[in-house]
Amino acid sequence: MPRPIRHGQFGSAGAGTASHITGEYFAAFAGIKLVHIPYKGTGPALTDLLGGHIPMAFAPIPASTPMSRRQAARPRGDQPERSGLLPDVPTIAESGLPGFDASLYYGLVAPAVRRNRSSTSSTRPARRAGLRRGEEAVGNDGTDITPGSPEDYADRIDKDEKKWAQLVKASGVEPE
Repeated sequence: MPRPIRHGQFGSAGAGTASHITGEYFAAFAGIKLVHIPYKGTGPALTDLLGGHIPMAFAPIPASTPMSRRQAARPRGDQPERSGLLPDVPTIAESGLPGFDASLYYGLVAPAVRRNRSSTSSTRPARRAGLRRGEEAVGNDGTDITPGSPEDYADRIDKDEKKWAQLVKASGVEPE
């Protein structure tokens, strides 16, 4: 039997997942109370969203793209800038919560003795054919390449570690 829709609920791929923590961050940032509905993966959460069993879900861009293109849902990006994969989809910040940023990122990390050599090539990915192909592949999952220095990346890691640790502690998020 389908669950009745209850406003103030959100679905995620499961307890302790990035989508769960993003939902908790959204609630804290917006100053609202939301009840987390954990699913066994993104697919079941999105199925229930489309079926009208939950009012919202947090999910990664690749999983949400087909719904967005069919206009079956009204997605919002959780990063500060619009995604290159879905440039017509506004961000949560644009939709009324300025400053909201729950973007995930990946970085190239190497031992300190190699860092200077690696950081130089990683800040100019378009100049190397192999990296250019890698950039294309990464872009297909909604990731935008934003080169930076090792110091910039270390600073971002430090800030995000504090931000997410405080959120996880305050919300009581625990993985299954």
